[in-house]
Amino acid sequence: MKILKLYISIISLILLGLSTFANGDTTLHLTDALDIDGEIISGNEQTGIVNRPLSDKIRVMVVDDENNPVEGVLVYFGQVAGPIRCSKIVPLKFEPDSAYTDKYGQVASIVTLGNQKGEYHIEAILASNPNQKKPYHFIAYGEGWIRFLLFGLFGGLAIFLLGMKICGKGLQRAAGNRLKSILGTLTKNRFIGMFIGIVITFLLQSSSAMTVMLVSFTNAGLMTLSQSLAVILGSGIGTTLTVQMIAFKLSDYALLLVAIGFFCSLLSKTKQQYHIARVVMSFGLIFFGMQVMSTSVLPLKNNPAFGMILLKLGTAPVWGVIIATIFTAVVQASAATIGLAIAFAFQGLISLEAAIPLVLGANIGTCATALLASIGSSKEAFRVALAHTLFKVFGTILMLLFLKPFVIFVNWLTPDIPRQIAWAHSFFNIAVVIMFLPFIQYYSKLVYLIIPKPNESKDKKISEIEFVPKYLDAKVLQTPEVAMGQATREVYRIADIVSDMLRDTIYVFAKDNDEMRLAVKVLDDRVDLLSEKTILYLTRLIEEELTEEQSAREMELLYIVNQLEYIGDIISHTLMSLARKKIEGEVSFSEEGWKEVQELYNSVKETFRMTFAAFSTSDQKLAEQVIFAHERVLDTYNEYYRAHIARLHKGVPETIESSTIHLDIIHALEQIDFQSSCIARAIRHEI
Repeated sequence: MKILKLYISIISLILLGLSTFANGDTTLHLTDALDIDGEIISGNEQTGIVNRPLSDKIRVMVVDDENNPVEGVLVYFGQVAGPIRCSKIVPLKFEPDSAYTDKYGQVASIVTLGNQKGEYHIEAILASNPNQKKPYHFIAYGEGWIRFLLFGLFGGLAIFLLGMKICGKGLQRAAGNRLKSILGTLTKNRFIGMFIGIVITFLLQSSSAMTVMLVSFTNAGLMTLSQSLAVILGSGIGTTLTVQMIAFKLSDYALLLVAIGFFCSLLSKTKQQYHIARVVMSFGLIFFGMQVMSTSVLPLKNNPAFGMILLKLGTAPVWGVIIATIFTAVVQASAATIGLAIAFAFQGLISLEAAIPLVLGANIGTCATALLASIGSSKEAFRVALAHTLFKVFGTILMLLFLKPFVIFVNWLTPDIPRQIAWAHSFFNIAVVIMFLPFIQYYSKLVYLIIPKPNESKDKKISEIEFVPKYLDAKVLQTPEVAMGQATREVYRIADIVSDMLRDTIYVFAKDNDEMRLAVKVLDDRVDLLSEKTILYLTRLIEEELTEEQSAREMELLYIVNQLEYIGDIISHTLMSLARKKIEGEVSFSEEGWKEVQELYNSVKETFRMTFAAFSTSDQKLAEQVIFAHERVLDTYNEYYRAHIARLHKGVPETIESSTIHLDIIHALEQIDFQSSCIARAIRHEI
């Protein structure tokens, strides 16, 4: 058999020599094989499984100086290098290992990979001129490559999402209370609202989180639907900033960023430096996660089944939108879906035509979080979530109608597919803003047509039956400065109820109104409920990473809530119990004694008002005035106590009859004033 092969080789060399002699000095060249459409079909850069044939044949073409294919030329195939891990190496196999070119000047061979995982290098060699070589490169994976692909894909995705989470928290902490200040500047100006949406979404690293916050605010009555719409549009652009960054192939520096961020966080001397270092580390994790995902999907590069799926995504974009929507809704991060698409693009696995539907689906899928957050909230909150979803759905429908021009436009911007995907995401959200921002008022009317305003009288009856916290939304706990603002508003609400109790107290005693007395006790039940829920909410907030300033504010709020609850108990348990004794015993105060009670009550009421004016404005000087005012109230209390004793010695009948009630009332009022001064000291950070 070997003698026969040698004989054939000698004859072919003679024939080749005669052909070369006949054609003069024509030089033959090895080049990539082409199909009838001119596409390269060389089979180079394939991936496969050990001990199995590659999915495609390897092909080479022999051409002359004028690039014309040459028939009947002998070509050899041989292995140049492969992974060396043990002595029992099975080399590559070629079927055939040599052959003559056909009428198209091409030779093909089936390659069976060896038994070792790793990289294989082979060459096609022209028999008549061994210096003419065509190199090929393959990667072999083990039998369990699908398992490792999934591990790498989901592990990389987890690292990516962890980086996103750390980045969002780090940016929020580094910004400190600026996020709260930004939210405080929200106005009806749609352009300012859009800009705020961009900034806060970048700080949160999540448009879903931004929309959940808006749902919370509208549920609490802090924002209207029309105010939130511009912010939602801006949030879409905010998410594209992160995607633009991850589209740059910075994986070579990923672990360097992790190391720099980690060691800087250890050496940081301030909270600000610590959080900035964490942001640097998080970007390293994001890029490293991208690298892991990109490397793990490499075996799919020449997988026919996967290629067919991507081909269908390009030819049937609606399916791509549906798949991406579902995946994004599950992982609750549009950047994760787009990041996967970019990871595929880094390996050349996906075209722009197949990637754009995934981008569109990711934008719709990110709405799922807000929709879930609106469940159980007010209809206004649900309108915000619905408006967010409709923005994306309408935008996607319009984009699908003009998909081909959009692909041409993005292709014109850059030839790099990962960057094309990032730009497609950016321009989609910019297009949505351009389409809807000028017509926000009309759009909000459309949303109200879909979900009409409820019957106000019916809502009022429900609110009278169900009394619950209004501002404590667990969905924003991961954004401490926002959650702190919500808790502060609930504290204002408690203070308002206590103020109402204090206001009604004097009328209960003046009119002997037992119905109002019972109403005051009901208000105290509400204070107790809100206090309990607010304390629990603030306690849960401790689980988050707080700045020193936020921790101090949290302790201040906890202290103030406890003091308000104590004031409510004094009014309900002490003063209202005294009122019941007065009403049931038909007790009357002396004219002078009642005047003293009223004067002391007015002073206490004014102190309470000043206390919460200082709290709402963080006015340190006003808080100091409250502390001094208590000293005057204490002096007044002592003066009125002595005056009452003097009237007892004179034998004034009303004084004798009301003595115990009178003294207990002025003592309770003094105690309320003392608690107000304690709150003022907390405002001044003296407690």
